[in-house]
Amino acid sequence: MEGSLYLHAATAATRVEGARRQLPFFVSVAAAVASSRPSRTAGPPRTAAGSLRRFSASVQPVMEGVTGDKSKKCPINGDDIRQCFLNFYASRGHKILPSASLVPDDPTVLLTIAGMLPFKPIFLGKEPKRIPRATTAQRCIRTTDVDNVGRTARHHTFFEMLGNFSFGDYFKREAIHWAWELSTKEFQLPSERLWVSVFKDDDEAYSIWHDEVGVPKERIKRMGEDDNFWTSGATGPCGPCSEIYYDFHPERGFGDDSRFIEFYNLVFMEYNKKDDGSLEPLKERNIDTGMGLERMAQILQKVPNNYETDLIFPIIDKASELAKVSYAEANDVMKTNLKIIGDHMRAVVYLISDGVYPSNIAPFLPVLAETVINLSSCIDPERRVAFYSYTGERRKLLDQLLDSALSVAQDNGNLQKPCKDVKKSLGNIFVHKGTVREGSMEVVLKWMLLLLMQVHHTATHLLQSALKRVVGQETSQAGSLVAFDRLRFDFNFHRPLSEDELVEVEKLVNRWIGDASLLQTKMMPLSAAKEAGAIAMFGEKYGEQVRVVEVPGVSMELCGGTHVTNTCEIRGFKIISEQGIASGIRRIEAVAGEAFIDYMISRDSHMKTLCSLLKVKAEDVTGRVESIMEELRISRGEVSSLRAEIATLKASNLTSKAFSVGRISRAIVENMGKIDADALKSAAEYLLQTLGDPAAVVLGSCPGEGKVSLVAAFSPGVVNLGVQAGKFIGGIAKICGGGGGGRPSFAQAGGRKPENLVDALEKAQGDLVQAITEKTG
Repeated sequence: MEGSLYLHAATAATRVEGARRQLPFFVSVAAAVASSRPSRTAGPPRTAAGSLRRFSASVQPVMEGVTGDKSKKCPINGDDIRQCFLNFYASRGHKILPSASLVPDDPTVLLTIAGMLPFKPIFLGKEPKRIPRATTAQRCIRTTDVDNVGRTARHHTFFEMLGNFSFGDYFKREAIHWAWELSTKEFQLPSERLWVSVFKDDDEAYSIWHDEVGVPKERIKRMGEDDNFWTSGATGPCGPCSEIYYDFHPERGFGDDSRFIEFYNLVFMEYNKKDDGSLEPLKERNIDTGMGLERMAQILQKVPNNYETDLIFPIIDKASELAKVSYAEANDVMKTNLKIIGDHMRAVVYLISDGVYPSNIAPFLPVLAETVINLSSCIDPERRVAFYSYTGERRKLLDQLLDSALSVAQDNGNLQKPCKDVKKSLGNIFVHKGTVREGSMEVVLKWMLLLLMQVHHTATHLLQSALKRVVGQETSQAGSLVAFDRLRFDFNFHRPLSEDELVEVEKLVNRWIGDASLLQTKMMPLSAAKEAGAIAMFGEKYGEQVRVVEVPGVSMELCGGTHVTNTCEIRGFKIISEQGIASGIRRIEAVAGEAFIDYMISRDSHMKTLCSLLKVKAEDVTGRVESIMEELRISRGEVSSLRAEIATLKASNLTSKAFSVGRISRAIVENMGKIDADALKSAAEYLLQTLGDPAAVVLGSCPGEGKVSLVAAFSPGVVNLGVQAGKFIGGIAKICGGGGGGRPSFAQAGGRKPENLVDALEKAQGDLVQAITEKTG
């Protein structure tokens, strides 16, 4: 059963490596559809709503066998499903938070791949939790699924993940009960159509589902690590998970891949996966769930795939209209192409709205983008500004923003009628004129967001030139992000940059900014541009005519983006960080323009605070901090030594409790109270040395609330019998809700269930006696 049940895990961790900001997965509508367009003439244009009714199963709620309140209206359309989810958890103490950007502040990924990603620092304890519970509708991009887009019923590059999160607050019981209530009462899914999977060793989750919720045993499946242990990447927060599946076709066998769809994943986030693959318990147990909006829409709207829901199909229908083809009559190849267009247009619009811009050769249709925006009620005004600044629809957006501003002014009694006359003057300033009651008035709106983006784009060109001069011409761009508040530049290089090299790069860029050079842009043949020395992106495809942006004597690149007119407009440049993100790939993050000024003011404020706290001048802060750190190091060493001495003294009283095992070994298994892991280690080493060889020592302690420390120390005589500490301690730690390992002679482990320590040590003693007795007789 477990091997043949085709359960799709939409929230499985995928590390997006090598994804480029140039959005290489753009699909040309004309090219995609022309390859499969039939020769016959298509019928008259159709509306999106009409097409949805004609080509898809009727959009009706799933009502058969409903377990919830039949009088309650079930959400059907995508917007209602999203709002229903958020409202459900808001009524249970969760704060509704906005979707984070698709471009995360996380060096391990290039794009936001999961709903939990914005909370990763909180899960890891690197940032304080400001609220105990949250719920979001997070926009996500996964380029690893690009080859399946349009070919399966449920894979996308762009999707929305609905999630509820607990930061050390509630855990499995509440998460499971609420997930079931939401699914069966709010969304009115028939309970007999729902199946559940749990991690193979998660007896607690299994018991909650069966004994408390009432799911029959035959519809609860235990799955292995590949299916039901969720990780956020190669490293990071992780834990066992439990998934809920909808059964479309109970009459079909388990070998049918279209029978089930996983729509809700509950991750019990309690571990951190380290670089060596080992797991360490997190400071707090957390909940991270994900429900695919598109998948729930498919279920509730009873359509054959995610693409024919009201979230995506209007885009497909508009593309069909533009290409003069009928989706209903299209062959499989054409339908796949139209689905790809629908998916990629969503991805493109949302990426642009978050400041990620395509290359100048990427095909893009604004008319389809308008359809996406009309469907995207959750795009806030700031992101709409970002999108329109790219597509050239600035005038239209400005009028919309102005109407809002003038409405406020009119309410205040200033204007008699809306503004109609709009003229551009003084560069990027738009002047709007209207009738006023007394005197005269002008409303001026400056295109600040565009200017901020221009500053960072030109600064990126200067940064690349500076890097080539400082570390070598062999460096080349591997990706970039130009945002309103920062820039990111990825480049090929084999080592970290030294502090002196970073300072030299900053000096060069700021010197060129101060030179106040006028930028030059021109169109020219690609061959002439390369001959002139223009830098091109490696692997990028260009047309015969290209646009060249030049800072005379400094930089010359092929670029279709927007830039400042003069380098002095950048005002200043500062590197925030430099780090490796992959083998041979480095990343620099920096700020320029207004962001540079804000950053420097903030840094100056922090320095003044430090000077006040430390009672020293700015130039003496470093020395004072080093002195404090040295004092702290010495104090910690003294404390550690005292703890070790106390532990050793306490251990010396345990030698009388040693018991014989088999014919040749002596052993001690004891609870050491509240001593920490380092002191526990010292005690074990002391006891092992005191007992002689062969001997075995297993000790446990509870150093703090919700914490367990375990240690196993085996002498060579015991190890030679084939009893290894590293393997032994892992099984004991599981009883305390943790894990660990180490060498055959010495191993440590941790856990988060102090109440189970007594049972764990009893098992340790029994297992130790059995293992050694079997070897020695």
